[in-house]
Amino acid sequence: LEHAGPMIFLPFFTLVGCSLDLITFVKALPFAIVLSIVRMICIFAGTAGPGFLLGQARQQNLTLWMTQVSQAGFSLGLAAQMGKQFKPWGTEFQAVIISCVVVNAFIG
Repeated sequence: LEHAGPMIFLPFFTLVGCSLDLITFVKALPFAIVLSIVRMICIFAGTAGPGFLLGQARQQNLTLWMTQVSQAGFSLGLAAQMGKQFKPWGTEFQAVIISCVVVNAFIG
């Protein structure tokens, strides 16, 4: 992965970025921020809640959720496919998902 990663990730993220409709991206950004915050709260509840119930260390419970925030590769691939397959609304959906990924990447 160390050797092949740059050859795979660079073209993948470049193509996804080039296919982005910037006007729709900017319009979707406020919704994406709200969606990202709700997602992070749910991830925190889903990781910290069971951790506290099982007696896991407090520091782990408060930080474990952060490892789940910036999972972008699958989301970007799915968004790109949705943008291609469902033309009337797919590009808007793609922009929302990419906006969420950008917000999560900055936070995560």
